[in-house]
Amino acid sequence: MNYAITKILAVFALLLLGCLAYVQYGYHLDGDIRATMNKIRHNAKDPDSIQFRSLRKVKARIAEADIKTICGEYNGKNSFGAYVGFTPFYALVLTDNPIIYDAEHDVQNYHLYCSTSL
Repeated sequence: MNYAITKILAVFALLLLGCLAYVQYGYHLDGDIRATMNKIRHNAKDPDSIQFRSLRKVKARIAEADIKTICGEYNGKNSFGAYVGFTPFYALVLTDNPIIYDAEHDVQNYHLYCSTSL
């Protein structure tokens, strides 16, 4: 009886670990969100240190066109190895290569593009 319970708990633990990896590494994310995350990591001083939060996909209606936008915040390490704090951003997804904008310097467009979610 104890052997069967141990087996069930072991299987449950493995499934739980698989689910955590799925969420942590972004395997469940939309392709546009994943492409945006990869581009931000590619441009960072320490790509492995980049953290994301509040990621969402938005469809903005601008000049009679639906524009896919990825909105969120990222945090990364500077040259001294310290995290600099979360920075809001938005990325326009017009092709496979998203165009990323710093929302701190473009607040008006951030609110324009990121006001509604899909």
